[in-house]
Amino acid sequence: MASAGTESRTSITIGERLRRKPALVSKVRRLDDTLVEIFGKKTPIDWELSGEEPENWLSLHVGAPGTGECTRYPPEALLENTSELKSILLNMKECLQVVQQYLSELEQLYQQIRTWLSQARPAYQVEEAPTTVEEVLAGNYTAKKLLIRFRKKEVEVLPRGAWWVTTEGRVDLVEEENAEHQLILSRPEGGWLWVQERPRVALHPLTAELFIKLVKDCMG
Repeated sequence: MASAGTESRTSITIGERLRRKPALVSKVRRLDDTLVEIFGKKTPIDWELSGEEPENWLSLHVGAPGTGECTRYPPEALLENTSELKSILLNMKECLQVVQQYLSELEQLYQQIRTWLSQARPAYQVEEAPTTVEEVLAGNYTAKKLLIRFRKKEVEVLPRGAWWVTTEGRVDLVEEENAEHQLILSRPEGGWLWVQERPRVALHPLTAELFIKLVKDCMG
């Protein structure tokens, strides 16, 4: 079992429910060195008990809200399979890096959007708020969405995820009662693109003029 000194030098924490099972905590603590080797000492890592029947299932959450997260739910039996478990941890690291890159691309897009809207006339109000992105590979993680307001209308720039076929990410422009437009990230194509769906599917580089046109279309 890791010493108190080891715990203080890392960001590994044990959840309240899991602490009630000392034998299971002992098994989890044997993995401290492997976790630090793969994720580093500064990456937050949280263990918790996620279920008890038919066996102890654990929640392993890596990362922090807003900066990239990945979650897996290993059973207790997997803790004894060092080779398979390490493979899962390495896959988690890859997923975490994908999410971190996606969030970085989102922030750059949002900065560009703020610039475009600040130069537009009439003026738009822009705010940001946390949102949850649901991904099969990484699990749920926290990201930011933009809220664009004009008079009584509002459009959300809503992140949909990093894993989309032939893209490095997707964002949607959504208004509750009107249009929804899809933006995809394709680095080979030069960045963010608008997916035109009618009269035929086509991709268009995202520009200030095009983005404002899409916002107006959503607002109706």
